Amino acid sequence: MNLREQIEKEITDKVMTKLASEKVELGLIDDLKSGYKSVIKDYVKQNKDAQSALSELKKISANTNKLELKFMDWLVEFNQAEESAKDLGIKLPSDILKAEKEVVKSMNDASKLSSIISKIKF
Repeated sequence: MNLREQIEKEITDKVMTKLASEKVELGLIDDLKSGYKSVIKDYVKQNKDAQSALSELKKISANTNKLELKFMDWLVEFNQAEESAKDLGIKLPSDILKAEKEVVKSMNDASKLSSIISKIKF
């Protein structure tokens, strides 16, 4: 191999090495673009799911508030009936009183949940 062929071969090898290097770099950029698109797609889906869940929580909170109002009306009626029963000398069974206390407790828990939900903002 003469000097000219040797120089051409070295130049060709260097050019081919440089092209291969740039091809690898372009492949990495394509991988990054693909990864970015995947992350954005997942983010959009998660955000949509979160908005849907928030909407559902707001509906539940509104329904809980309505139930609380109904319960408060019932509680007033129950207390009036209890007072009337006492006035008449009738003792209410303890299981009714226990049930009433459990209902009050569960409504307080629902009220706490409703309060927490109402503070969630996106």
